[in-house]
Amino acid sequence: MSEPLTRELLVRAVEGPAIFPAPPRFPGVSAAAAVVVPVRIYPQPSALVVVRAATLADHAGELGFPGGKPHVGEPLRAAASRELEEELAVVADEVDVLGELTPIPVVTGKYLITPFVGLLSQRASPRIASPELAEVIDVPLEPLLSGRQRIFGFYTDHGGVPFLLPHFRLGEHVLFGASAVIFFELVARLARELSMTLPELVVEDERPWGTRYPG
Repeated sequence: MSEPLTRELLVRAVEGPAIFPAPPRFPGVSAAAAVVVPVRIYPQPSALVVVRAATLADHAGELGFPGGKPHVGEPLRAAASRELEEELAVVADEVDVLGELTPIPVVTGKYLITPFVGLLSQRASPRIASPELAEVIDVPLEPLLSGRQRIFGFYTDHGGVPFLLPHFRLGEHVLFGASAVIFFELVARLARELSMTLPELVVEDERPWGTRYPG
């Protein structure tokens, strides 16, 4: 990277203008949800992605970020922080929640996710703390920013409006859907602050989610 990834740079990226308009929203979206994208600076800049357990009723085996629905009257930011502790055992004083990114609907239209970016302290030791998770993947950011690790895309549409949906191939796993859009926006915001240009997405013909969802 052209300069070190610091807290100040992350703050500028999160507080800056959105990279692109929010994807088309589904009619009837009413349930709110919140996630935290956990970011680490040491020992290298990276983000943590979680793999959901294969036994779950919804989104089993899929990749995403710690999060869920707020309790009654609970602010989304507080809900995201609570879920981070419940899922990865990262307590409030081990994460600095820097702000939020563009809210994104899930593919089923059931939830509208508000994503927050959380900078983990050096003393944080994320681990699987919930039976809802099967794995935690540490994703280095520099290869994505430099283009050494390419980002993929698939053309889909909503209501007849086509758009290129990003996805990330992480070993044997694929991060797709709303979580991939959230992660792509963070990477793109960081690239902008670092005066770097992300390579064009590698367009694939096959749906990264296979037969899970239409479109």
